[in-house]
Amino acid sequence: MTDDTPTWEAFSQPMIEAREGMNGFCGIKDCMEPQDGPLPLCEIHGWDVWHIYQERTVNGDGPLAAIRRRRNWEAEQAKMLQQKLAESDSSWERHLAERQARNTAPGTIYYLRMGDRIKIGFTRDLQQRLAAYPPHTEVLATHPGTFQLEAEMHQKFKAHRAERREWFHPHAEIDAHIETVRQQFGQLSLVVTGK
Repeated sequence: MTDDTPTWEAFSQPMIEAREGMNGFCGIKDCMEPQDGPLPLCEIHGWDVWHIYQERTVNGDGPLAAIRRRRNWEAEQAKMLQQKLAESDSSWERHLAERQARNTAPGTIYYLRMGDRIKIGFTRDLQQRLAAYPPHTEVLATHPGTFQLEAEMHQKFKAHRAERREWFHPHAEIDAHIETVRQQFGQLSLVVTGK
């Protein structure tokens, strides 16, 4: 038997050591009595174990105390988990509210041409955004909108999408939409002349 073999200790009992390969016999070292009941113990050693737990119960450290400690620990863990979930829910709700606010905050939807591509974008500061594009970028149209409306425009024209989500190949459907925006908001196309 090795040093890492599990052992049972009793307050007033000698050390009880389990043995390997019980095969229907008592699992206590040097005991050859037959196993009695569902535990790998003979009747005598079963009573010894019962007395050990009986004594611990009287001293407040028996199986019922262990069960109470376990239930208290589980209740504490459940309370901590609920608190984390509540914090997580509130931060998730905060994230959703911020996302909703960002998606519905007013700004400008712009349509511009750079080379042979058309970009449909959204910004809250049109002057600053246009300054980020190279000279000779043509602003085709602008109108009030939201980030959400920009996403809807991208979805509407997805059949004409170029390499990235905001860039599109020129098409009559897009041209017709831009012309409608120009007429509705009374605009002409502009050319970005530089920073």
